[in-house]
Amino acid sequence: GFPGLTPAPARDDKSGSLPLPSTPKQLETRANERRMAEMKKATEEVQYIQVGASVRAQYIFDVLRKTMPCEWVDKETFRVLGEVTLKAPFAPENCEGPDGPALTRVRKVLKGILDKLG
Repeated sequence: GFPGLTPAPARDDKSGSLPLPSTPKQLETRANERRMAEMKKATEEVQYIQVGASVRAQYIFDVLRKTMPCEWVDKETFRVLGEVTLKAPFAPENCEGPDGPALTRVRKVLKGILDKLG
Protein backbone atom coordinates (compact mmCIF):
# COMPACT_ATOMS: atom_id res chain seq x y z
CA GLY A 1 0.00 0.00 0.00
CA PHE A 2 0.82 3.66 0.05
CA PRO A 3 1.92 5.40 3.25
CA GLY A 4 -0.84 7.48 4.85
CA LEU A 5 -3.63 5.85 2.84
CA THR A 6 -6.07 3.39 4.34
CA PRO A 7 -7.95 0.80 2.32
CA ALA A 8 -11.62 1.36 1.58
CA PRO A 9 -14.01 -0.42 3.92
CA ALA A 10 -15.24 -3.81 2.79
CA ARG A 11 -18.62 -3.89 1.09
CA ASP A 12 -21.35 -5.56 3.10
CA ASP A 13 -23.64 -6.46 0.22
CA LYS A 14 -23.01 -8.85 -2.62
CA SER A 15 -24.06 -6.42 -5.39
CA GLY A 16 -20.73 -4.62 -5.31
CA SER A 17 -22.41 -1.22 -5.39
CA LEU A 18 -21.38 1.69 -3.20
CA PRO A 19 -23.88 4.19 -1.75
CA LEU A 20 -24.94 6.84 -4.23
CA PRO A 21 -23.58 10.35 -3.68
CA SER A 22 -25.90 13.09 -2.47
CA THR A 23 -28.29 14.45 -5.02
CA PRO A 24 -27.81 17.99 -6.32
CA LYS A 25 -30.94 19.01 -4.37
CA GLN A 26 -29.43 17.65 -1.12
CA LEU A 27 -26.14 19.45 -1.83
CA GLU A 28 -28.03 22.70 -2.50
CA THR A 29 -30.02 22.28 0.72
CA ARG A 30 -26.84 21.76 2.74
CA ALA A 31 -25.20 24.80 1.14
CA ASN A 32 -28.26 26.93 1.93
CA GLU A 33 -28.28 25.70 5.54
CA ARG A 34 -24.58 26.65 5.89
CA ARG A 35 -25.23 30.10 4.40
CA MET A 36 -28.17 30.68 6.74
CA ALA A 37 -26.09 29.62 9.77
CA GLU A 38 -23.27 31.97 8.71
CA MET A 39 -25.71 34.86 8.24
CA LYS A 40 -27.29 34.19 11.64
CA LYS A 41 -23.85 34.21 13.28
CA ALA A 42 -22.87 37.43 11.50
CA THR A 43 -26.14 39.07 12.56
CA GLU A 44 -25.50 38.05 16.16
CA GLU A 45 -21.92 39.36 16.04
CA VAL A 46 -23.02 42.81 14.80
CA GLN A 47 -24.61 43.56 18.18
CA TYR A 48 -21.14 43.50 19.75
CA ILE A 49 -19.68 46.19 17.49
CA GLN A 50 -19.77 49.65 19.06
CA VAL A 51 -19.96 52.43 16.48
CA GLY A 52 -17.50 55.16 17.37
CA ALA A 53 -15.36 53.01 19.67
CA SER A 54 -11.62 53.02 19.09
CA VAL A 55 -10.01 50.00 17.46
CA ARG A 56 -8.20 49.34 20.76
CA ALA A 57 -11.46 49.45 22.75
CA GLN A 58 -13.21 47.12 20.30
CA TYR A 59 -10.27 44.70 20.35
CA ILE A 60 -10.17 44.56 24.16
CA PHE A 61 -13.95 44.10 24.26
CA ASP A 62 -13.80 41.28 21.69
CA VAL A 63 -11.03 39.43 23.52
CA LEU A 64 -12.75 39.75 26.90
CA ARG A 65 -16.06 38.64 25.36
CA LYS A 66 -14.52 35.32 24.33
CA THR A 67 -14.45 34.20 27.97
CA MET A 68 -16.80 36.56 29.83
CA PRO A 69 -20.14 38.22 29.06
CA CYS A 70 -19.63 41.85 27.99
CA GLU A 71 -21.92 44.67 26.95
CA TRP A 72 -21.24 48.16 25.68
CA VAL A 73 -22.48 51.08 27.79
CA ASP A 74 -21.21 53.74 25.37
CA LYS A 75 -18.31 54.10 22.94
CA GLU A 76 -15.80 54.55 25.77
CA THR A 77 -17.28 52.20 28.40
CA PHE A 78 -18.35 48.60 28.67
CA ARG A 79 -19.51 46.25 31.39
CA VAL A 80 -18.01 42.82 32.03
CA LEU A 81 -19.66 40.01 33.98
CA GLY A 82 -22.59 42.35 34.62
CA GLU A 83 -20.80 44.18 37.43
CA VAL A 84 -17.37 45.40 36.37
CA THR A 85 -17.26 48.62 34.36
CA LEU A 86 -14.25 49.32 32.18
CA LYS A 87 -13.59 52.81 30.84
CA ALA A 88 -11.02 54.34 28.52
CA PRO A 89 -8.02 54.11 28.50
CA PHE A 90 -8.89 50.47 29.30
CA ALA A 91 -6.22 49.68 31.90
CA PRO A 92 -6.65 47.45 34.97
CA GLU A 93 -6.83 50.50 37.23
CA ASN A 94 -9.81 51.72 35.14
CA CYS A 95 -11.89 48.71 36.16
CA GLU A 96 -14.63 49.67 38.58
CA GLY A 97 -16.94 47.42 40.51
CA PRO A 98 -17.45 45.70 43.84
CA ASP A 99 -14.30 44.14 45.28
CA GLY A 100 -14.44 40.44 44.66
CA PRO A 101 -13.58 37.66 42.24
CA ALA A 102 -15.19 39.33 39.19
CA LEU A 103 -13.13 42.52 39.54
CA THR A 104 -9.96 40.53 40.19
CA ARG A 105 -10.54 38.28 37.16
CA VAL A 106 -11.31 41.14 34.77
CA ARG A 107 -8.19 43.03 35.88
CA LYS A 108 -6.03 39.93 35.47
CA VAL A 109 -7.36 39.06 32.01
CA LEU A 110 -7.13 42.70 30.92
CA LYS A 111 -3.50 42.86 32.05
CA GLY A 112 -2.76 39.79 29.91
CA ILE A 113 -4.43 41.37 26.89
CA LEU A 114 -2.47 44.60 27.33
CA ASP A 115 0.81 42.69 27.80
CA LYS A 116 0.22 40.96 24.45
CA LEU A 117 -0.56 44.29 22.79
CA GLY A 118 2.73 45.66 24.05
